[in-house]
Amino acid sequence: MSAFLCIIVLALPPAQVDRQPKQEETPLLEQVEDPGGFWPTEKMIRLMMHRWSDEVSERYRLDAGQKARWGEAMAARWVRFARDNRRQMQPVLSEFIEMRLEMKPPTTEQVKAWAARANPVFGKLKEELTAGSEDLRRLLKPGQRAKFDVDLLGFKMGLQVARAKLNLWAKGEFNERDFWDPPRSERQRRRAESEQANGGAPPEPEPSPDQIELELESWQKYVERFTRIYKLDEAQKATARSILKELRERALAHRDRHHVEIEKLERRIQTHDGLQEDIENIEEQLVVLYGPIDKMFDELKTRLDGIPTAAQQSSVDPPDDKTDK
Repeated sequence: MSAFLCIIVLALPPAQVDRQPKQEETPLLEQVEDPGGFWPTEKMIRLMMHRWSDEVSERYRLDAGQKARWGEAMAARWVRFARDNRRQMQPVLSEFIEMRLEMKPPTTEQVKAWAARANPVFGKLKEELTAGSEDLRRLLKPGQRAKFDVDLLGFKMGLQVARAKLNLWAKGEFNERDFWDPPRSERQRRRAESEQANGGAPPEPEPSPDQIELELESWQKYVERFTRIYKLDEAQKATARSILKELRERALAHRDRHHVEIEKLERRIQTHDGLQEDIENIEEQLVVLYGPIDKMFDELKTRLDGIPTAAQQSSVDPPDDKTDK
């Protein structure tokens, strides 16, 4: 759900407030025929959307009028979307949760069948998110819009990654852990078999990708996108590159100082045979270690925001979608 909500942050449409049906014309989610399975209540959706509204308002420095219109539109839009698509989406969500809870992993045919049903659901979600992002952009002032256009890079990348993964699942290519959370007995059994195959020694986990290097690659793309949108001159580009270089070096220094702790935690996740609560505890420790990197990215964005002149901020062109595909 976290990835879904992160995408929503960039995609909800204040501009459609005046086109919303009247409240009495919109039945509550609880009044729609329940196809069975997990589904959030209208109140849950509204509360989630208002929390995101508060964060987005701070990100783009919305004025009071923008913030009020944004929050109400966001809640109304997604309550309506959930109501209109419940019969199709709820079984897909419920089946995913059921596969994770099964005592045995799903078969290839199960995953392929699920992906086939999920594909049109994703298509509707993508269409709604994309339309919402366009509406939001129209609400923003030039300076706010420029920052939003830079953020669209992450939005589009997220949709592309989600679509690519869904297509792989539809072909039967999937990581078991994407769909199944093995019970503790199964983890222990597999670990024992693996140790026996290795002469009693725990198997060496495959090296995991350097998450900080992956993060720094996204920083580079962010700066390139920022430079393009604001049409920075050569001196401004040099300043942007200098800021990126400084923060990149600080991030790598942080990684090098804590690489032993990070590697141990990553290895524990890969070879873990305990409870889900234990994995969550390990992941929380990783979040603490990666936290300073996130703050550095926030610093990067803040310092870049100070580079464009007022004229550059007020004359931003619409984003060129071809550069993001």
